[in-house]
Amino acid sequence: MRRWLVPLVLAITSNLAFPQNTPTAVLPSLGFLVGVWVADDEWGRPITTVEFHWNDFAGNPALVGRHWEGEANNCPACVTQGLMLAFEDPDSTQLRLRMADKRGLIIDFQLSSASSKSVQFLSIAGFNPDIYRLTYEQLPNRELVIALERSEFAGGPFSVASRWQFHPYSAIHLR
Repeated sequence: MRRWLVPLVLAITSNLAFPQNTPTAVLPSLGFLVGVWVADDEWGRPITTVEFHWNDFAGNPALVGRHWEGEANNCPACVTQGLMLAFEDPDSTQLRLRMADKRGLIIDFQLSSASSKSVQFLSIAGFNPDIYRLTYEQLPNRELVIALERSEFAGGPFSVASRWQFHPYSAIHLR
């Protein structure tokens, strides 16, 4: 499972040297995520940042995401909290997502629903008996909500494991 962490890091860092690729027909449902998003503390200072961009993964377009604590303009000095890679699975042509965090947790997801400003994934059965639901939703005010929910068994109720609310990054944060 950890074999995906190195390709995720390489995919993200390769964006610095290569232009972004365009997505395939399946991936555009994630286009609303592209950009840099920040969450502020009560004084308006950015405390956490997430970025999504198109990139190349194993020769195919993919959406890469990175979450870190700290300001968007101080990214190189920030510690990555989590990585995300969304791609079209060549075997099934299904939209897949792999999420990894700094603790070593890796969860594989498949698309369960999508609309123009919302996408939801369910975890694929693996060594972890828990079931996860990951939702990305852009609100009418352009804020982005990312929610990770967990259930102990299939068909069981989900409870919120983590929830983040971001707004688009702007030059106002460069103070």
